[in-house]
Amino acid sequence: MILTAMVLVALGLAAAGLLARLPSWRRGPLVMLPRGSWSELWTVCTWVVSSIPLVAVGIMRAAHRSPELRRKVAILWDVGTFWPRAHHPLAPPSYAERAVPDLERRLRRITDAGGRVVVSAHSQGTVLAAAALLQCDHQVRRDVALVTYGCPLARLYGRFFPAY
Repeated sequence: MILTAMVLVALGLAAAGLLARLPSWRRGPLVMLPRGSWSELWTVCTWVVSSIPLVAVGIMRAAHRSPELRRKVAILWDVGTFWPRAHHPLAPPSYAERAVPDLERRLRRITDAGGRVVVSAHSQGTVLAAAALLQCDHQVRRDVALVTYGCPLARLYGRFFPAY
């Protein structure tokens, strides 16, 4: 939450600074800062962006000491690493880009051989299993049963990502 706010402030300041450097914006009615204020704005932006890694290290150290904060950071990490980089380019590599197709291929191989599958998934694994099953065709899905426990699909993804 703190990192997101810092990144948004830094991006806003950087965008305002870049627009202010354009000659047409300097004289426009949207730029109300006095002459010379833009260098101060750039300084603030630099300090905000430079402090992001320090804040991240501070959050990690605090999470190491606090089980409650560690749980929240782990949830954010799981959610953040599920989405492909196309959704947020600054994210770490997405494990879903490999795990979902692997699970889908395995389900297809077993069901094509006449087998039936019970997928038992917990927590973030339920998201992977659901994503893989949604990409399978009807012939595969009819031979697969999904058992979930600790499923964040409705509680977390449904609440924060309703379009998905």
